[in-house]
Amino acid sequence: MSKTVKKITDLQNAESFVQTNFVQGYKYIDKAGEIVNYFHRNGKPPPFDMNLGRLVIKAPDNATAEVKVSSSDFWGHYVTPDSLDVIEHSFEKYQKDICTILDVDQISRVGWRNYFLYEFSPSETNKREKVLSRFLPSDKFKFSETVFIVEQDGITQKVKLVRAERKIKDPAPAILFDVDCYKDFPSPTTTTEVGKYLKQINKQLHSDDFLSVLNTVLDA
Repeated sequence: MSKTVKKITDLQNAESFVQTNFVQGYKYIDKAGEIVNYFHRNGKPPPFDMNLGRLVIKAPDNATAEVKVSSSDFWGHYVTPDSLDVIEHSFEKYQKDICTILDVDQISRVGWRNYFLYEFSPSETNKREKVLSRFLPSDKFKFSETVFIVEQDGITQKVKLVRAERKIKDPAPAILFDVDCYKDFPSPTTTTEVGKYLKQINKQLHSDDFLSVLNTVLDA
């Protein structure tokens, strides 16, 4: 098997989403304004949209497209992030501080989803179709998407393959690896555990095992 992808940064990370699910987060209703104050920069409030159900803060920093806070969860959205490390550390800090404001000390779930894009050269449409055709029972079928799921060290990793193209003029043929990693806790765990699981997911995405999955798919 050839090593088409030698490191995770060989793929474009088009978008990333991280979320923790709260236990007893209903102080959000009283504390939403305090959260807006937390995101003030240079004496100015951030662009935000707030209602009784949730608060969305737009572009709280250069790395983060938006964050969302509700009584049930805290969620971060990143567009073409520089690295997984940036996401890990940014989200962990915000999550810790938001939980302090909301007086939340337990969570029921941690999830981190990434859209990794592998682009072929513009002339390699046939190669992409050859890769995807290996997942079809016969040539009568057309590829839509396929999903693989594995659990490793308590983390569930769901990998979805999708035919993709960037929304630009004359886009190169591509395959999207929609990678959703998450940990559901049978009973609530402390918010201090979030950093540990983000680090674990980050490490798995950089691992030789995960790169081997990508290369096995792409080895047409």
